[in-house]
Amino acid sequence: MRVAHHAMTKPNSSQNHDVVEALLDEARAITTAATRLDTAAIDRALSILEGCTSKVVVSGVGKSGIVARKIAATLSSVGLVSLYLNPLDALHGDLGVVAEV
Repeated sequence: MRVAHHAMTKPNSSQNHDVVEALLDEARAITTAATRLDTAAIDRALSILEGCTSKVVVSGVGKSGIVARKIAATLSSVGLVSLYLNPLDALHGDLGVVAEV
C-alpha cells in the first residue's frame, strides 16, 4: 500500500495575517449577531419547547437539513423526543411519523 506524503510548507506572514483577519471577522459577526438577538422571541421558543408534550419534528434539505439533524440530536440529548424528517422522504411515506396529538 502506498501512502502519499505531502510536504508541509511553513505559512508566511501574509497567510498568518489572513487567518487572523478571518477569525477577527468571525468574532465581529458573532458580536453583531449577539446584539441583534430578540430575547423575547428566544424566551417564547424556549417556553414552547418546555411545554411540548409530544415529539418535535425538525426538517430541512441540503445545508438546512444538516442543521436540522443537529437540532434534532441536540433536543434529544436534553430530553425532548425529537427527530429529523427529510421532507423529500416525507412525500414517499415517512410522513407517518407526524401525527396529530
